[in-house]
Amino acid sequence: MVRPLLLGASLPLMLILSTHAYSQADSKKESPPPWEFQNATPGVVLTLQELRRWTKDSKQGADYRVVVSGLPKDKIFKLWQKNLGREPEFVFLTVYLDDSGDLVFEAPNKKFRQVSVSLSGLAKGEPVEYALISTDQTVRAFTRVILFPIESKDGPCLLSMQLGSPRGDLFLVIGQGFEPDGEATTESRSDVEVLRNKVRLTRDGKFATVVAPAVVGKRSGKASFTASAKDCSPTVDYEWGAPETNADPVLKKSVTDLLKRLENAYYSCSPLRLRVTDTRVTIPFDGTSQQEKWEVLSCNGETHLYEVTFTPHPGGTTFGVRKWPE
Repeated sequence: MVRPLLLGASLPLMLILSTHAYSQADSKKESPPPWEFQNATPGVVLTLQELRRWTKDSKQGADYRVVVSGLPKDKIFKLWQKNLGREPEFVFLTVYLDDSGDLVFEAPNKKFRQVSVSLSGLAKGEPVEYALISTDQTVRAFTRVILFPIESKDGPCLLSMQLGSPRGDLFLVIGQGFEPDGEATTESRSDVEVLRNKVRLTRDGKFATVVAPAVVGKRSGKASFTASAKDCSPTVDYEWGAPETNADPVLKKSVTDLLKRLENAYYSCSPLRLRVTDTRVTIPFDGTSQQEKWEVLSCNGETHLYEVTFTPHPGGTTFGVRKWPE
């Protein structure tokens, strides 16, 4: 678990939260609210304002200040975070206006005037979403930030892609700055496979579509998406899918042997009836470690997921295994 960093001990200093600041066990104490961007309350605005980009131990990240406006004075709000493929998590911050009308962020036993979020360890195009929702769930605001955007611009036209699946096989494509009420021709390429289509542009020159790049016989690869209209033709290049483990056979056998022992301990399964059916890199090597998701077909017919973290050292590579966080 990565813990929040507390700077100072009283108003008006700042609290810094990390991407995964709180444990899954703690978050289950709070039932997640409906996650509906389209039902945000007009006039209540939540944004993340980038403060700085940084690199530490070959890991890249950025810090964002949480900016809030338009809150009513008679309600208390909670701050929620949603990572791709997971349920929203309450990050143990309440937000409200004090008697003087000033904004207050309150963590357990501490109050702050400002809060910033530190993001790292995310894939290209991967979104992290935040919501500020009143305790009675009548007032809500949402925002989304992408640490490493996938985008391309040609003239007035901007094309961006947002990762829509933890497996890296689904993307939301958003175009803006195109000719209003016009039409664009799209071309999606994945290896030698090409799919062409036409999309209608809105009155403000925007469009959105979903692509699922795939190549027969492959689980990952490189692809591109082009949107051509009257005045522009931007193209974005991107990578899809999650590569398989690059652990060598000896290391892979060591992980498999440990999984067999865990399955026996958890489910009383015979090691002879266990099979590793899938391995995927979820967080590529960042200079320190690499995280992977291993899928196991257990003796009871169920599929169990495990998080495997590899950490190289001068004398070899160590690894840790735990159940995949639900």
